[in-house]
Amino acid sequence: MRFQPAAAFAILAVTTGIAAPLSSSKASIDQVDVDVQERNLQDLSSAAEDVTGLVKRIEGYYDFNFASTFRGAKHPVNGVILSMVYRAGSLFVTMHNTLTQDISAYISEVTQGGDIMAVAVEAGKTVEWTLKLGTDFVLGDIGKFSWKTDY
Repeated sequence: MRFQPAAAFAILAVTTGIAAPLSSSKASIDQVDVDVQERNLQDLSSAAEDVTGLVKRIEGYYDFNFASTFRGAKHPVNGVILSMVYRAGSLFVTMHNTLTQDISAYISEVTQGGDIMAVAVEAGKTVEWTLKLGTDFVLGDIGKFSWKTDY
């Protein structure tokens, strides 16, 4: 490796606080730092998607696994429409129950085995609710949506 005096001076200037030659190099160092941080975030996001299969974006759809059976039953549910959108730290859930009976909708966090939300949905009604990041769920969890009848 060859010694480069200009590079050595820039490092010395940053560590000793010499101001005159630093104004332009400080800006470029800051920009490099921002670029590195953005690249690291992208790499982390890609790695997380590879490992868990979850899509992690600031806004957009958050990829969950859904169970389409009644709890305690073996048949699939037809007539329940579900939408989940993740945006700016919140998970917005909309569910339309086209069945002729009331149901209870649950969101279960499968890695811990517990419910993080339960909502009653009357027959023929649409219900919307919001889950907060850090309060009701954390990124990296694999969500599972399941529901059951009230009987």
